[in-house]
Amino acid sequence: MIIMEYLSPDIFTDLYSYLQCQPSDQHLLKKKAMDIIELLHNGDFVHGDLHPSNIMVSLSETEDKVLKLINFDWSGKTYSTK
Repeated sequence: MIIMEYLSPDIFTDLYSYLQCQPSDQHLLKKKAMDIIELLHNGDFVHGDLHPSNIMVSLSETEDKVLKLINFDWSGKTYSTK
């Protein structure tokens, strides 16, 4: 079982919806998303279902944009031959 933090729709929206309204933030959010993915991969984990609807963006105007990955149903440990 995977238990995830509740993300209120008043505070978070998915990346796809966010970029429809704020396309100018695309480069910043891409960098943040790549950092998250790199962190997972460095720990030999994969998300397994990565797409913009599974990346949530904070709507707060007072803080730097926070990204959170959701839906880890297909995630798991990789078995690389490093």
